[in-house]
Amino acid sequence: MSGRCVYVFLHLPKTGGTTFTGHLHQHLPAEELLIQGPGADREREELGIDPPAAWPADRLDRVRVITGHGADIESHQLLPDRSARHITFIRDPAPLMVSRFNFDVSRSGDKVDFGEWYLRQGRNPTFRRLRRLLGARSLEETEAMLRQFWFVGATESLDDDLPHLFAAIGVPTEWVNRRVAGAGKDVADLHLPGAADPVPVERHAVLTDEIETRVHIDHPLDTRLHRLAFELRAGRREALGWNTKVPA
Repeated sequence: MSGRCVYVFLHLPKTGGTTFTGHLHQHLPAEELLIQGPGADREREELGIDPPAAWPADRLDRVRVITGHGADIESHQLLPDRSARHITFIRDPAPLMVSRFNFDVSRSGDKVDFGEWYLRQGRNPTFRRLRRLLGARSLEETEAMLRQFWFVGATESLDDDLPHLFAAIGVPTEWVNRRVAGAGKDVADLHLPGAADPVPVERHAVLTDEIETRVHIDHPLDTRLHRLAFELRAGRREALGWNTKVPA
């Protein structure tokens, strides 16, 4: 694979990344999918597998996709002779906040309402995480770097985008949505390397107009990045010829 591209997915929580990575885990050979993050590192250590930085060149050369919560803008430097196609998904901060609440409460079992939980959350979590993953110093630099990505999607449009992404990577294009609140264990977390045991996410809160207005006011940088995602998505779909349906 030397000289070919490697897809690098920067996983922002609650944006569809589990669905994306879970599908790749299901359909790619293990040596073609590199999952980065503390959990995956611990699991490799427990299994006696060397960390990726110690893998020989011929093993690294088989990697087709790098993903996981530890993947960042520098991840492709493990494969210095490969060009990188960076991908991420950005979600409207209002439904994202409700999704985070449902996930947190399902995991912890705490009896807390959304309003009380929301008061403890930091502002603009998407921007703060993206800035860290990109090594950016400002919102403007974050936006400029996103404009260089191979594809930036919006979570709300993944039904249209995932088949094209999977076709480009070379895996089946029919996929299953995972970690849907209220759907039960059958679509809970796929057990990825380093992942916690699956826990069904229950629907403890739903998005209301009041929540949506409040979150958009409180998280203006995330709202701006979400608008940018739609702009970038439209341009890349046109450039890649993705405005027609992928054959099944």
